[in-house]
Formats: sequence, structure tokens, C-alpha cells
Amino acid sequence: MVYASLGRRLAAWLLDSAILLLALFAVFISLKLIRSVGLWTPSGTGATVTPEEAWEALGVGAKLLVVMAFVVSLGPFYFVLFEASPRQATFGKQILNIYVTRDDGKQISIARAVGRWTAKFTLSWFGLSLVSVVTIAALKERKALHDFVANTLVLCGHPEPKCVFEPWRIAVALGVPIAWLVGTFLATI
Repeated sequence: MVYASLGRRLAAWLLDSAILLLALFAVFISLKLIRSVGLWTPSGTGATVTPEEAWEALGVGAKLLVVMAFVVSLGPFYFVLFEASPRQATFGKQILNIYVTRDDGKQISIARAVGRWTAKFTLSWFGLSLVSVVTIAALKERKALHDFVANTLVLCGHPEPKCVFEPWRIAVALGVPIAWLVGTFLATI
């Protein structure tokens, strides 16, 4: 097994972040189009409502929905569905020729991918991303903290046998967060 280096992993993360930013841009464009054709106007007096005023006008439940939509748009569908796929990699990882496996080299399940993403997200909230960078650089197996939690590895190459991304995974991984965000904004603001 050839473990993925820190540089490859960071570059893959940057590529995946760019893809997710493009998805957020799609949300922005969708909302602008819906508003420009007159199908939606933010609550209040239309164009005179500032984002701060719109946020303040929301109730606790609506604010929670917006925050959840933002978190969902940040990647759980994307990372979980692609890392648990037969390709075992996101688009960024595929471009850089790396993939995620269990410690024994086998494909990870949806449950393990959810655990891996949740650990990554939670640990980053506690400022432990820097510790993960150090562990990837320093350890032989190049494991981040979330890899230890989920018992996963990131390896160089492609899993065998080679396969293509399934269209439904792409549609769900990118479509659900976009639809969720657009729907949340339309329903709450």
C-alpha cells in the first residue's frame, strides 16, 4: 500500500472545496433567477430588506434550517456518497489519483463514510485540523485524526476493478445540497 501524501490530500481538498463553491454559486444564480422572474421576494418590503434584517426576522426554527442547509451544502452528501462509492474517491481525489479505504484496504460503507465526515467536521470545530496535518505528515500510514476515528486510510492509485462514477451519485451528491439550500432560502427568507 502506498499512502497518500499530505500534499496530495491538501490539493484534493482544495479541488473538492472549489467544486462545492461552484455548487454554492449555483444556489446564488438560482435564487437570482427566481427573484428576477418575480417568483420570489424575500420577506419584508422586497429589495429594501438587508440580509441582517432578514436574518433577524427569522424565528429559531427557520434559523436552524438555514444553518443545517449550509452545513449540508458543505459536503456530507458529496464526500459520503463518493468515498463510499466503488471509485472510493471524490472528484478531487480522483484527479490526484488517491482514494479512501478501510484499514484493511476494502471499500468503506456509507456508515463509515458518514462517521469519517462527521469526525472530520467535528474535529475541525475544535481546531484539530492542524493536528491532522501534523499526523498526516509525520506518521507512516499518513492518517489524519478523522482516519483514526473511522479506521480509514487514503491510498495512492485506484481501487480495483476500475469503474465509473454512477450518475445517481453525482445527481444526489450535488443536487440535494443545492435543492436543500435553494428550498431553505425560499421557505425562510
